[in-house]
Amino acid sequence: MNNSYKCLLNVIFKFSGDAQTFLNGLTTNTCDKPKHAFLDRFGKVIVLADLCIVGAEIYVLFEAKYKDAFMQHLQLYLPYSRTKMEEVVTNTVHILGEKEIGTIRFPQSFGYITLLDTLNALDGMQELSEEEYTVFRLENNISVQGIDFEHPVFLELGMDDAVSFTKGCYLGQEIVARMHTLGKPARKLVRLLYEKVPENVTVAGEVVGTITSLCFSLKYNKSLVFSLIRKYDGEIDNG
Repeated sequence: MNNSYKCLLNVIFKFSGDAQTFLNGLTTNTCDKPKHAFLDRFGKVIVLADLCIVGAEIYVLFEAKYKDAFMQHLQLYLPYSRTKMEEVVTNTVHILGEKEIGTIRFPQSFGYITLLDTLNALDGMQELSEEEYTVFRLENNISVQGIDFEHPVFLELGMDDAVSFTKGCYLGQEIVARMHTLGKPARKLVRLLYEKVPENVTVAGEVVGTITSLCFSLKYNKSLVFSLIRKYDGEIDNG
């Protein structure tokens, strides 16, 4: 996978002015961390996002299909802030390797996402197909909003790297904190191995979730799938 890449369907917004104070009140993590979620007051995910601080500005990147939901959400709060938000129109590319390309880079668990006005810097690198990128995602436990989940309760995603349990108040924090302290989510996004992929994920014969992303993994010599399931503490049938 080294020195390969995948062009993504993301949107980017740049925040300036009182950006850190503004975003700190709306995201699950501190602004110095790369992974974040914007929640509604019920603790449900509006968008899962990556943040990158560049000087006094903050860039926010997320899946393009959630652009309207993101803008509608933030328009409720921007009029009361000194923060300015503007869309950045450019290419977003996941670089799988250590070669440094672009000046604005969002670190990932493997490689980084960079912003490029042109794709000339990618000459000589291999672009992954959709099938190859799906295998990469599943083998590295990388789920995608819009494919593997839509708007779940945040803690159902199990993304501890996207939340701070010690930062100040943010929208949806009360629900997240209560669930983290007193209970557990009703569902959980899991990655499963199967010899033969079933129609649905079941526990003791009961359907507990549907399969989203799937691939055959040479690494594990089995099929890998993502699923947001109930009864995730139980033994998965044939998985």
